[in-house]
Amino acid sequence: MYPHLAPSIAANMKSRYSVISELDASNYLTNIGILVFACDTFNEIKTQHRLRSYIPIGWPAEDSLDSLVQKSSGQFIYASTVVKYVASPRHRPTHHLEVVLGIQLPKAGDSPFAELDALYRHILMGIADVDLILQIIGFVVLHPPNYYNSVTFMEAFLLLAPGDVELLMQNLGSLISIIGFVVLHPPNYYNSVTFMEAFLLLAPGDVELLMQNLGSLISVEIHPYHAEVLTVCLLHASLKDYLLDQ
Repeated sequence: MYPHLAPSIAANMKSRYSVISELDASNYLTNIGILVFACDTFNEIKTQHRLRSYIPIGWPAEDSLDSLVQKSSGQFIYASTVVKYVASPRHRPTHHLEVVLGIQLPKAGDSPFAELDALYRHILMGIADVDLILQIIGFVVLHPPNYYNSVTFMEAFLLLAPGDVELLMQNLGSLISIIGFVVLHPPNYYNSVTFMEAFLLLAPGDVELLMQNLGSLISVEIHPYHAEVLTVCLLHASLKDYLLDQ
């Protein structure tokens, strides 16, 4: 393992769970497990890969490992897919890790997440009402976590071109959708099920019904600090990347 990196990354992860609940503790332990798995596997790459002599001593960097753990979202399948791609004996491990981290572009025909993409595609194509479900997922994916009525988000979610909101504001007759977003959007709850159902003209309860077969990808759960609010959460950070790449 990487004794000089793991404690530091583990301390950073622990700081993210300053108020430890049972769920937080579980997430923390899962992330530690993923970190140990990643460190051990990268150590094998550094000692056994045919191009090991070209791998820098300090590889991978601490921030690279931390990014890998965070993108795993507590799911070993993501970390496993990454290390399998990085360990490919026919490629440079350093380059493949940079592709995963978005530092380098993959070569033509090279897809670091081909297995994950196939899994997501299989799950999404096997459900009814996929177009409506993708609208709901689109809300979660596109919605910025810290800006309530972001113009950028509204334009993306309403399929408008950048700058359209400002142009439409000059013509009150074209403002119905935008005003609807601002009026309906709850100011303190990011991915409120109630808001999504109102904005997408769904009946109360429709979101839970639509998401019942996507439990491996998406969770409809009670807000951790507001028991009266249901929210939609992506269980895999890589699902966002998959959807945005399509």
